[in-house]
Amino acid sequence: MLDEVRDAVAEQRGPDVELGGKTRLGATDDHGGPEDSEPAEDEALDKASRWCVCKKVDGQHFLVYGKPRRQRFPFHCVLGPDWWCSFITITLIMIPSVFAVWGAAASMGPFVELLGMISFATCLGSFMLTAFSDPGIIKRQTQAELEQALAENPSGQHVRGLFCNRCNIYRPYTATHCYDCDACIEEHDHHCPWTGHCIGKNNLTFFWVFLSSLLFHFVFVVIVLNLWMGNSGTASAASDPALIADKMLHVAPPIVPDM
Repeated sequence: MLDEVRDAVAEQRGPDVELGGKTRLGATDDHGGPEDSEPAEDEALDKASRWCVCKKVDGQHFLVYGKPRRQRFPFHCVLGPDWWCSFITITLIMIPSVFAVWGAAASMGPFVELLGMISFATCLGSFMLTAFSDPGIIKRQTQAELEQALAENPSGQHVRGLFCNRCNIYRPYTATHCYDCDACIEEHDHHCPWTGHCIGKNNLTFFWVFLSSLLFHFVFVVIVLNLWMGNSGTASAASDPALIADKMLHVAPPIVPDM
């Protein structure tokens, strides 16, 4: 059927032209004048600029709030199929942090308490940026939109990428379809259930920051709680920043190879 559509439209459209490095399909008519495609473009831009609340987006993703064109938390919050796991992760970070930072560290002096607050804020903040940002979801097409796109470009010129049968799109070579999220993700790295969805182009940097800060925060919590419970000396010794730093340097190396 698509071949018939291509043949029928091939005689009625002008050649594709390339504007600013992008191809505009059927940009000119037989007389060299522009086609009336501006209303459709304006409508698409209008939809992309609307503020949405509680809206299902491509695949198994759910837009809690924000504009579809926004991609990063906190201006845009999107949840993946494993959204409940992300809240479990937040709980696992917060519970020991409350005892370590606002309990043990607070009794060891302002320096230790401030270090704990910075460590906790960096760890939790980078996780939320990873879990609630758009990982790089590529908008899917309906079958009708795919047929229309093929009809506008019967020769197949300027089409680059691999075709995804589930999303009905030609995705970039660096993108991969995630079957857990049921969506194509730009620069897909992996699907992480602990963050609720995939790690891709828009949240990979935040993910690495989270892993690094999580390692530091874990070591900090273990050392501070250990000193606070009196397993390493007196209360005055436990409040010594040099002692805490020395303990962290001895605990961290065995953990790093296992990450």
